[in-house]
Amino acid sequence: MALDFYDDSNALASISSGEIRESMNATVGSISETKIYIRNDDTGTYYTNISVAINQDTGTFGASGFSIKLYYGSRQPTEAEWDAAPVNTAISIPDIGILTAGDNTTFHPFWIRAFCPAGFSLSQLRTDISFVCTFQDHVVVP
Repeated sequence: MALDFYDDSNALASISSGEIRESMNATVGSISETKIYIRNDDTGTYYTNISVAINQDTGTFGASGFSIKLYYGSRQPTEAEWDAAPVNTAISIPDIGILTAGDNTTFHPFWIRAFCPAGFSLSQLRTDISFVCTFQDHVVVP
């Protein structure tokens, strides 16, 4: 097994092979904020240098204004914290586990914020946005 993404319920059901669906109002514009968790599923492995990013077009989907931001933490970010978070920028996740023990109990939370501007054209709708998670994995030495 490996690192996996989970929904806000902390349930053992992974969302890595599934979808996160959001409804957005393109007429008046809207914002969607979703909390996701990342967790190690393998006690024989620990992870360092973990980074999560959104795989999408550069910037804000060209001139459309649609954007996605990420923010690490359990508390929902304030408007000022979202304003300070750059668009389409990776976030760092703390190391999961240590040399002598893989941690498969800690859920590391992060937030996704999708912004849809007013007047967003349905022809610009994107359905192929995904997470990209990079890391270094190491074998636990008991």
